[in-house]
Parts: sequence; structure tokens; C-alpha cells
Amino acid sequence: MGWIRVVSKNNSFLIISDLGELKEKITSLKSSKKSISFVPTMGALHDGHLELLKQAGRLADVVIVSIFVNPKQFGLGEDYQVYPRQIQRDIDKLLDAGVSVLYNPDASSMYPNDFQTTVDVSKLSLGLCGKFRPRHFQGVATVVAKLLIQVSPDYIILGEKDFQQFLVVKQLVHDLDLPGEVLAVPIVREIDGLAMSSRNLYMTRKEREIAPKLYKELKEVAQDIVIGKDVKERCLAGIERLISCGFSSVDYLELCDCQTLELLDTSRPQARVMCAATIGQTRLIDNVII
Repeated sequence: MGWIRVVSKNNSFLIISDLGELKEKITSLKSSKKSISFVPTMGALHDGHLELLKQAGRLADVVIVSIFVNPKQFGLGEDYQVYPRQIQRDIDKLLDAGVSVLYNPDASSMYPNDFQTTVDVSKLSLGLCGKFRPRHFQGVATVVAKLLIQVSPDYIILGEKDFQQFLVVKQLVHDLDLPGEVLAVPIVREIDGLAMSSRNLYMTRKEREIAPKLYKELKEVAQDIVIGKDVKERCLAGIERLISCGFSSVDYLELCDCQTLELLDTSRPQARVMCAATIGQTRLIDNVII
């Protein structure tokens, strides 16, 4: 067998890298009438991921997590080569997380030499991060479609920090009748408000001190919009304030509809102020609900 069982005092789980062995495990679980929650990740796990796994465990009998750094969602000049890969640390974190299976495929098995298919959720992928990262969401949709077909889960658990990605995956599942109900878990933050992210590891100490100002500014933008300030003017002012406090660039800071991501010029319930900003070499994304 190619799988490995990792055991601790309180838990154990399987590490599977071979698709055939994963299918055998899924077939066994389904025949036993076990429900499955699935959490897809790119590794470098942090407490935000662990919160996803907690929610996954509340919903289903079995939790499957994947770790796969997906080359198709990185563009030219992006950080695929340096994206944090720390599989042993990730395994250690998963030991107490209630996981049953870690699926850890390699790129050659996910995308063999004759691979030709891509999946595109066109409208939701156009704006915001999609505007600045061409083909990013095409890569996300393609790999998630493959993973959902392979795992056949009852629930797919994602984080709200990547809110555009959550909506893309939700639409993907709806349009292609893929297995699983897509659910989102609220953003998990550091004590100072910074949204947890694997890319936070890139920041220098000084950059890390500045980074929480992103969340602070988004909260202030949201509050000002609620009391009636002009949306466009306030968002532009927010960009200027982020640049002045040390961010090197801001891709966007916009008020968006929570279902369509349509850009809004007036407040409405559950709209989100969404932003992507770069500090040093680290691109951060965040959002707050109106």
C-alpha cells in the first residue's frame, strides 16, 4: 500500500498520494454510509485552516484535507517556486485536528503530460483579483473540479478571506452539478486584526507591524459608508491612506455585492468592502461585511 498512517496519542490519519488508493478509501467510506467534509488547501497550515477543519468535523463523520500547491493558479512572476511548503509541520498540526485523510498528490499526477482541460467560471472571475491575476481563478476552478470529483464530499469548507474564490467555487459546484455543499467560515484573525494567511510568512518584522492597518482601514471604510459617505470617494481615500502608511500598492479597494461581486456605489445589507494590497513582496487580501 502507498498510504501512510500517522499516529499520535489522541488521533491517527492516513496520508494518501495515489489517486487509486484515494478512490478505494472513498468507496469504503461511502459503502459504510460515512458523510465526508473536504477542506482543500495549499498547505503552510495555520489556525485559520484549523478552524475550517473544526467546522468540517462538526458537519460530517469524516474529514479529508488536501495539500496541493497548484501550479495552474500562479501566473508568470508570481510566487509558485517560493510558496511555503512545510509538509512535516502541516502533518504535526493535523494530528490533533480530527482529520481522517490527508490527500497529498503531486503535480505530475494531477496534471499529466497529456492534460488539456481547463474550467472557467467566467463572470465571477473577471474583476477584483481576477483583473490583476489573469487565469488565476481558471486554475482554481480546474483543480477544485478535479478534487471534488476525486473526493466526492458532502461538504466543501472554505474561508471567507478568499471571498471571491469562495463564490467561484460555489458557482462551479452549482453549474457542473459537482458533489458537495459549499460552506464558508468567517475570517480568522491574529490578535492585531491581520487576516491569517500562509503568505504572512513572507513579511519582514517591519512589514508585519504595518500589515494590520489594512483591516483597520477596511473597517473604517465600511463604517463611513454605513453613515452615508460617498462610496467611491471613501474607497479612493482608503487607497491613499494605505499607501501613506507603508503599503507599496493597492490593486483595488471596492464595495461589492456579496453574491455577484458587482461594484456598488451605495450600501446594501451584507455587501463587502474588499481589498488587495501589497506590502514589500507580500500581497494581502481582506474583506469586511457592511
